[in-house]
Amino acid sequence: MFTSNRFFRRFLIVALVLNLPPLVTPVFIQLGLEPVFLIALLAAWVNAPFWLGLAHFFSDQAVVFSEFGVQDASIVVWLSIVVFWLLCAGMLAAISLAFSRKRSVE
Repeated sequence: MFTSNRFFRRFLIVALVLNLPPLVTPVFIQLGLEPVFLIALLAAWVNAPFWLGLAHFFSDQAVVFSEFGVQDASIVVWLSIVVFWLLCAGMLAAISLAFSRKRSVE
């Protein structure tokens, strides 16, 4: 299942969608647009892993929290957030592939 092209294709699509907020929001801000929805989505993208327990792995010196969530973080923290979303993308791709194969067999 994990060696098929369908899995990698689904994984790349889901990973791109899940990691889209930090890629798109700075571009819009550089253009002078302030899309409130994308900024809120970026805040949720950054803070969701910490709400699910990632904050226990880092000290208070590595991450600075404010009223809107993570304000300042080291590169290790940012990489762990991306890896969190990549793991979520892998799980979603595997689950969707498993259900699509069961449906195609029936």
